[in-house]
Amino acid sequence: MSFRILVVTEDFRRDQFIARPVVERMAAECRPRALVEVCRRPKLGGVRRGFDEAYLRRAVLPLYPMFDVIVLLLDRDGVGGRERSLVDLAERLTTPSQRVLGAAAIEELEIFVLAGHPHARNWDWQAMRRDADVKNTHFRRLVAETGCSKLPFEGRASLMAEALRHWSRIKTLCPEDIGSLLAQLRRAASTGAGA
Repeated sequence: MSFRILVVTEDFRRDQFIARPVVERMAAECRPRALVEVCRRPKLGGVRRGFDEAYLRRAVLPLYPMFDVIVLLLDRDGVGGRERSLVDLAERLTTPSQRVLGAAAIEELEIFVLAGHPHARNWDWQAMRRDADVKNTHFRRLVAETGCSKLPFEGRASLMAEALRHWSRIKTLCPEDIGSLLAQLRRAASTGAGA
């Protein structure tokens, strides 16, 4: 039986090119035949909706009963405590038939590309990790220096594909977000969610 995972992000149009491959890679470590999709409807339109429990219960979760696991993968955006709030929200949304997991990318999803991409290997990792606007600073620099600025969605798909070739580096550099979500996913896979 397949294991179905839905990834909910702030803006699927751009985020899907990072979130889906990352969660697919995690799922491969937990459940090799997992199916990963990104939530396209409704479009959250920002982190506020991603933390709105009533909205998620009313407008998102009822549309996806066929998924075993829902992953809320949002940006931390420099807001301390957002990781814990997201995990707590996910626990409240979990039902007997559907597990909800939560993780906050520190500080934005684009950090996963930077962690694994060889072009950024010698950049100041601590500065990137602390930058609450890493998408508009370091990620845009990567886009420009790799010639991806004219590609759809600033080359997120090709940049992430290259970064994933260095998955162990991503896991090592991003233990608070990648490590946390991977541990949650392993627990969900082992406890029979979707079995």
